[in-house]
Amino acid sequence: ELIFWSTWAERVFGWSADEVLGRPFPAEISDESERGPASERIERTLAGAVINGDLVHRRARDGRELVLEIYAAPLRNEDGASIGYAGQMIDVTDRQHDVSQLRAMEVDRAFEAGVRKALSDALASLPPDAGLEQAAQVVCDELTNLPGIDFTAVGAFLGPDDAVLIA
Repeated sequence: ELIFWSTWAERVFGWSADEVLGRPFPAEISDESERGPASERIERTLAGAVINGDLVHRRARDGRELVLEIYAAPLRNEDGASIGYAGQMIDVTDRQHDVSQLRAMEVDRAFEAGVRKALSDALASLPPDAGLEQAAQVVCDELTNLPGIDFTAVGAFLGPDDAVLIA
């Protein structure tokens, strides 16, 4: 049973203290797949483990997905017996989103660097007298060696109404 529910918890999860105090954690907060690990974490904490930043996924009352870090430690009476646990959750949803965006940007930059190198290598391998078709074919061949590129084509615009597929 919950004995404390902060204004932060009310704001993030969407349940008021009156709705949750004296009751178990609302079941809607955790997906079914998260309930087993959550119970195991509570059992470990009651047995004496300290939880330092376990990353979990939860849902707010309005359905928003939350990414939280959990910190918890056992509460003991004067004889040292476990009588419960104290826990804190930190909402890291925005931070996780930012990390995902940074990773995507790193992948994009790595891909762009690969394209630049492939183009540079292709053009450097051409003989001085190479024609446009040969250059286009070498560029296409080099680009298709990159991961994630299955097809390339090079076109040329010869005039306002003429476009030619070269390679």
